[in-house]
Amino acid sequence: MRHGDQDFSVQHRGELREALIMVEGEGGGFELLAHGAVELDGESLDWASVRSTGSEAEYLFIHDREPRPGAAACWHLADESERALVKRSLFRG
Repeated sequence: MRHGDQDFSVQHRGELREALIMVEGEGGGFELLAHGAVELDGESLDWASVRSTGSEAEYLFIHDREPRPGAAACWHLADESERALVKRSLFRG
C-alpha cells in the first residue's frame, strides 16, 4: 500500500529521525526527499530518501520488516543490494 507524503510523514517521521540520529549523532532534523516501496521476496520493502538539515548529507533508509536484535531504530541505512533494488524500481524502462 502506498502512503501519501503526509500520511507517510506522520507515521514514520519520528522513526526516521531516530535512525538519522544513530547515523549522525545529533539533531535528527531532515527533509523527506522521496519514499516508496519495492517488492522483495514477495513482501513490500518500504524505503525513504532523506536529506539531513544539519549536514546536508542524503541517506537512503530501509524499513525493517522484522525487529533487528539490539537495534535502536526500525529503519537502517540501505546496503548496496537494497540501493540497487530501489534504483531498479525507480528506473524501470
